[in-house]
Amino acid sequence: MFGISEVSPEVAGIVFSVVSLSVIAWIIVGIMRFEDAGRRLALGLVGFGWAYFGILLVDLLGVELGWWTYVGDTPMFLESPTGIAIPWAMVWGFTPMAFRNVKPVLLVFAFGLADLLIVPLLDHAVQLNQSWIVGELLLLLFVAFPAVLLVKLMHTREQLQLRLGLLMALFSTLLLFIVPALASELSGVALPSVGLYSLIIAAQVFAFIALPGLAAVVELAQRAGGTPYPADPSRRLVSTGPYAFLSNPMQATGTVLLLAIGIWLWYWPLLLASAVALGFSATWFSLAETKSDAPEWEEYRSTHRAWVPRSKPVFRSDYNAAVFFDGGCAKCREVGDVFAALDPIQIDVRDARFAHGKTMHRVTYRWWIGEEPDWDNVAENSPEYSYGQLVGVRAIGAGLDHINLLWTSFGWALRLWPVSVVAQWVSDTFIEAPHAALKPTGSERQPWSPQVPV
Repeated sequence: MFGISEVSPEVAGIVFSVVSLSVIAWIIVGIMRFEDAGRRLALGLVGFGWAYFGILLVDLLGVELGWWTYVGDTPMFLESPTGIAIPWAMVWGFTPMAFRNVKPVLLVFAFGLADLLIVPLLDHAVQLNQSWIVGELLLLLFVAFPAVLLVKLMHTREQLQLRLGLLMALFSTLLLFIVPALASELSGVALPSVGLYSLIIAAQVFAFIALPGLAAVVELAQRAGGTPYPADPSRRLVSTGPYAFLSNPMQATGTVLLLAIGIWLWYWPLLLASAVALGFSATWFSLAETKSDAPEWEEYRSTHRAWVPRSKPVFRSDYNAAVFFDGGCAKCREVGDVFAALDPIQIDVRDARFAHGKTMHRVTYRWWIGEEPDWDNVAENSPEYSYGQLVGVRAIGAGLDHINLLWTSFGWALRLWPVSVVAQWVSDTFIEAPHAALKPTGSERQPWSPQVPV
């Protein structure tokens, strides 16, 4: 086969580096011609991250199964040569932002054709098995296509749930796999092995630690249509959920999670990584946050700390909420009485039978910014995220945000899928089935109000 290998490996490596850097430079120039070039570059960085992490994972599998073998003195991270994987990931990640209307499928098809032509020429660095095409298909389907799709969706701000799920997969891989592997690589200290039983117990503890961060992601999406990534931000200030107690729950959660894993493994490189994460969050993210001069942001920052959570929630002053229980249902009234007795903050407890809008069939939580909307003439959720509602156990979960830090932790869990699905089934089956909260027509015309014990 005529390839780069017909020259010396050193020259072949230089040729590949020059060609790849030229392609990357051409892509960056293509991005810079747009008015929103800065945002496009930031989104391309997400695509690069997904592509690079995916290449690392597939390379681990490919080397293990013998699809290919890397040769030569190329610097490696895990089982992947950095001099090949990083340029490849940059091309896959940044290319979508250099073209305005090219469909993700067409881009990935072009990537596949390019790989079929280029990869066999790299025999100075990689020896291919006959089954290498299987790994190539995995790379295109589960690495290149999601990377391109994620970048495109974040740019157009479409399919919020899908791009949020992809981002969570990306950040989870970074935190739980890439950071420990990088800490081991840089320190030269191997990660200790753990038993299955210990791993199962630890995973449950770590899931509890991760709860505020996961809940914060859900809150940004439901209340403001945004994601955790600064280039795909929320459309308004969010002061509910974990943000009612702490101003940076995601950074705090990630740092504490790294610290907990380091202590569990008693692995000093991860303890050092958690300290680096703390310093990075306390400086770079803090500086980024202070750039906002919106009045509501100044009000929020004056009442919320970055790393030490409040014991009770504080919401923005123009935030309003109400939770509705069926006053004609004995069990519903009991739950409403218990909720009111917990002395919730900045929320009304109302009778669902007298609520405006569509007839309610489960406990309902409504929220709005500023003046209460006319529920008889508006949709259930505002496209501008200025009002909305949650139903069932998710409504109970949102209501618990108004009590204290202990109760709200249960509320965060109730709003996470699949916890909310299972909890809703249990509630409908064993507690109270969904039913219409109809306004009384007889002598009972007064709305129910909760009986709070003195």
